[in-house]
Amino acid sequence: ESVQRGLEHSFRLRAARADAEEARAAHRQAKAGRLPSISGQASYMRLSDNIPEVDFTIPGTDSTYTILPVELDQFHTELSIEQPLFRGGQLNKQVEAAGHQADAAGLMEKQEQADVAFEIRQAYWNLYRTQVAQETAESALTQIDEHLQNVRARVEEGTALRTDLLSAESRRSEIFI
Repeated sequence: ESVQRGLEHSFRLRAARADAEEARAAHRQAKAGRLPSISGQASYMRLSDNIPEVDFTIPGTDSTYTILPVELDQFHTELSIEQPLFRGGQLNKQVEAAGHQADAAGLMEKQEQADVAFEIRQAYWNLYRTQVAQETAESALTQIDEHLQNVRARVEEGTALRTDLLSAESRRSEIFI
């Protein structure tokens, strides 16, 4: 359960997943480079009404001819299609390299997942080992306290020497929790 929760909330694993997704996107982009590209542009411009037209009158006639008519509404559109025909195998090699990069990033993500799970398990067992060591130390302390009480009682009865008591007290001071 702790491994599952750790994998769900690991920032390192999220970063590895993002790197893998980035590599997969780069692979898709490299594959799209072999497809035709279509681009288009459009524009509109409206001129002001105060631009006069250029008129020409032929001498001797009453007719006036407009040489340069002014269009007040101007539209411009452009559409282009581009398809790479030959680039010396460059596009195929780019797609192949991007594919290998995506595979490597996916494997790095799996490795990061295994590393995080291992670190969580290792931390769990370190905690367990520490708890067992503490329980052992507490048990040893209880036993040495009982032994110290027995030695004190024997010294008071006169069946043990004072050096035995001092030896037991020094062993008691060696145990740390």
